[in-house]
Amino acid sequence: PADLATMLVALVREACVCETLSALEAREAAAIASDPVVQQVWARIAADEQRHAELGWRTLQWILRVDPSLRALARDTFTAAVAEAQRGADLDALHPADQGLRRHGLIDPSLRAAISRRGLAELIDPCADALCAAA
Repeated sequence: PADLATMLVALVREACVCETLSALEAREAAAIASDPVVQQVWARIAADEQRHAELGWRTLQWILRVDPSLRALARDTFTAAVAEAQRGADLDALHPADQGLRRHGLIDPSLRAAISRRGLAELIDPCADALCAAA
């Protein structure tokens, strides 16, 4: 059995950050794949990852409604998880683009870096700020 604080930490790291970025990567893989079958597979994966992420964000919202005192923990956990994801993106950005992989619907490290950075800045950070703001 987990308490709400333990659940919150896992949700932020696994669902709100990792699943959200995974959904964005899968959506991009579907968009860049040249084979229609590969596009369809990635589109299904993207939809599944998005559902996981959405469930995580909704569950986090519920936890913060039930126990608003956990907002500081949520903010701290987002800060750490986003910093970790940013460090990964920084390392991935050091690799050259690989158009051959991309044609096959595979995300090379440099594209993963761009997706992660955009997802963190445009989606995860604003949503985290909104959820963690004092009510």
